[in-house]
Amino acid sequence: LGMLLDNSGSDFYECATLGQGGATTLGLGILSDLEGDDCYHLAWSGDKDALGQLPGYGQGGALSFRHYPWRKKLTAYGGVGMLIDNNGNDKYRSKGWCVQGGSYIMSLGVLVDFNGNDDYTSNCGQGSGIHITNAILIDKDGDDVYEGEFRNGGSGGDRSPGFLIDYQGNDFYKSKTSSYGTGVK
Repeated sequence: LGMLLDNSGSDFYECATLGQGGATTLGLGILSDLEGDDCYHLAWSGDKDALGQLPGYGQGGALSFRHYPWRKKLTAYGGVGMLIDNNGNDKYRSKGWCVQGGSYIMSLGVLVDFNGNDDYTSNCGQGSGIHITNAILIDKDGDDVYEGEFRNGGSGGDRSPGFLIDYQGNDFYKSKTSSYGTGVK
C-alpha cells in the first residue's frame, strides 16, 4: 500500500513512471488531493528515467507484467491504482501508457475528479482497459477537455471494459484513433 493524501494547495506532481496513484502486481496506490488547482505530470518530459523504458502507468493507472507470447505462461495479477481529486481546475498530462484511470492486464485503474474545469492529455488512458482488466475515469462536474493519441476515453480492448463517465459540463474530446467509446479486440 502506498498513499499520498494532500488536503489543500495548488500542487504540482511530476514523475517518470509508476506514480501518482499508480500500482503494479498485487499493489494498491492511492493519491488523494482534496483542494486546489493541481497539475499532474507523468512521463511528460523526456528528461526523466523511465522504469524499463515503459513510461507512464499512473495517475490512477495500474498494470501487471506478462511473458510474450502469453499462452501457457505465468502472468501475475496486477494492482489497483487510484487518483481522487475533490476540487479545482486541474491539469492531467502524460505521454505514457495506461494512465488517467487506465489499466493493463488483470488490474484496476481509477481516476475520479469531483469538481472543476479540468484538462486531460494522454497517450493511452482516460478509462482505457487493455487485456482482461478494468478501467474507469469519472468526472462529476465542469467544462472539461479530453485529448489523446490512441485508445483513450472509455476504450476497451481484449475482454476489458473501459469507461469514461462525465456527468455534466460543456466538454471537448479530441483523439487520433481508437478512442472515446471504442471496443476493440
